[in-house]
Amino acid sequence: MKLNGVIFDMDGTVVDVTYDWNKIKAELNSQGKPILIYLKSLEEPEKSEKWKVLEKYESEATQKARLKPGMRGFLDLLSQKGIKIALVTNNSQRSVSFLLEKFNLEFDCIISRESGLWKPSGAPFQAVLEKLGLE
Repeated sequence: MKLNGVIFDMDGTVVDVTYDWNKIKAELNSQGKPILIYLKSLEEPEKSEKWKVLEKYESEATQKARLKPGMRGFLDLLSQKGIKIALVTNNSQRSVSFLLEKFNLEFDCIISRESGLWKPSGAPFQAVLEKLGLE
């Protein structure tokens, strides 16, 4: 069986990044719900205000992120072998773009939270397979 593609998560897989999720959840008052689902359920203007809080924490953490050791070489090897590489993350496209530029990384397909396809659902992974023409 030939390997045709690899899907990576961003935070903790491609990059080392630290979030204080307890602090973020407390500030958002997410009531024990998953953050993205909680934010989606809110009405304006509260929704926009709380999204800004999450984005502030993401931006701060992203600034301090480090590329995982060996990741660049591994991604380059996969690309050289013609293996498609994709990134699936619940993080924002802004954070993804910042990190890709910071570490000079390229992926054949990127699914960020703006797609509306969030992990742990299988939907973002299915979207990658469809976009890359893989099974």
